[in-house]
Amino acid sequence: GALADMEGSNIHQVEDLVKCLLVAYFDRVAVRRDGKNLLCAMSGQRRVELDHRSRVRRHILLALDVRELEATPRSRPAAGSAVRTVLSLVSGVEPEWLEELLPERIAETTEVEWNVAEQAVESHLVMRYDGLAIGSQPSPRIDAGAAETLLVDCIERGEITLDSWDEEVEEWINRTRLLAALYPERNLLRYDADDLRLLRLEIVAGATRASHLRKRPCLHHVQSALSWNDQEFVRQMAPTRLLLPSGRRMQIHYDRPDAPPRGRAVLQDLYDLRATPTVAGGRQKLLIEILGPNFRPVQVTADLAGFWRTTYPEVKKELKRRYPKHEWR
Repeated sequence: GALADMEGSNIHQVEDLVKCLLVAYFDRVAVRRDGKNLLCAMSGQRRVELDHRSRVRRHILLALDVRELEATPRSRPAAGSAVRTVLSLVSGVEPEWLEELLPERIAETTEVEWNVAEQAVESHLVMRYDGLAIGSQPSPRIDAGAAETLLVDCIERGEITLDSWDEEVEEWINRTRLLAALYPERNLLRYDADDLRLLRLEIVAGATRASHLRKRPCLHHVQSALSWNDQEFVRQMAPTRLLLPSGRRMQIHYDRPDAPPRGRAVLQDLYDLRATPTVAGGRQKLLIEILGPNFRPVQVTADLAGFWRTTYPEVKKELKRRYPKHEWR
């Protein structure tokens, strides 16, 4: 375009002209997203691109011609708008011109970002024009709150992990959620998404690198979100082991809050246990996986009395023949 062609003429005349136009067309400033393509960012616009015929490929641009065109199937994003904004008649703009002529539209903030290669939070002093990043330089100061928020965002997206947020933590949460549903009158914490985010922010406090999180304890923070009385209620009403008549203890698994807790035991250890065992003060039956002498499942049931009455006679007949040395009643 004509404006771009002027770049090759008297440099001072071009600069003065662009500065005048910049004041008049302050809302036509765009920033290249990536030096490898024509995509740009422009305040208030979604999909913006530089006209491929433009010879000006500077980082910050002033566009006198801003046109909305229908996107072709090739250029249209998979779930994007059918309209694209094309910039032409452009000229390069220096950041200091914006600072000099339009200081009220400039904001300088310290921002953090996640460096995937370094697995660390990095801080930058970013200069923005109407929200568009026009300059950035590393900053030694890392805002603790911003770093913690960024780390938790990465954790929630699955990009980094809290090593100590393990099965024991998840099981505690599920035990509490189960009791919260069965005992609504107690108003137990339900560990919803907001609760979990607050807990993770507490756990990552002061960290700036993934390596800082490796030994961060999690269970204590998660349990301490409950009062001491509520913690004791969870331990007593949703136990992780149950004493069987044989004297052995059966481990109880709380895999999901919307599914019954599970236990597994060898058939002989369940003798004298006629009814299905429960937790939560009798409000929740267990799902029992009954194992034969070979430790292979015989049946999974929440009706132990029904198993003894209808299924056990046939199971006994077959297994007693194969394992005669075991106790059979």
